[in-house]
Amino acid sequence: MLKLKYAERTADLHGILCQSGALPKNSLLQAHEAKLLLATERAIDLGLSHVNDIVGYAALACLFGDDFDKAPAVRRFFARTDLPPVGSIVQMMRELPLVYWSVVQQRGSMVTN
Repeated sequence: MLKLKYAERTADLHGILCQSGALPKNSLLQAHEAKLLLATERAIDLGLSHVNDIVGYAALACLFGDDFDKAPAVRRFFARTDLPPVGSIVQMMRELPLVYWSVVQQRGSMVTN
């Protein structure tokens, strides 16, 4: 049942991303889809369930690298038990200083290079 729910949510998210234009229309489409679906799975594994949070998580994975959630402050944030059911990604972006995201981005580019 859980796998079925995941498949339904993944299909829903995929449809939303296609309609919004977030998925590029070029030869890299399959690579981008795979990256977004992996990010979706990781978001759900972290306990995110609202589509806005899942899409936000996927966007951060695209911006800062697939392993952005391995950064210590991000791990601490997701380990918290007081996170709201909706708006967790927005809350994380508000709580972590902008300079921190520059470090995460540099770390991600070092991993991919």
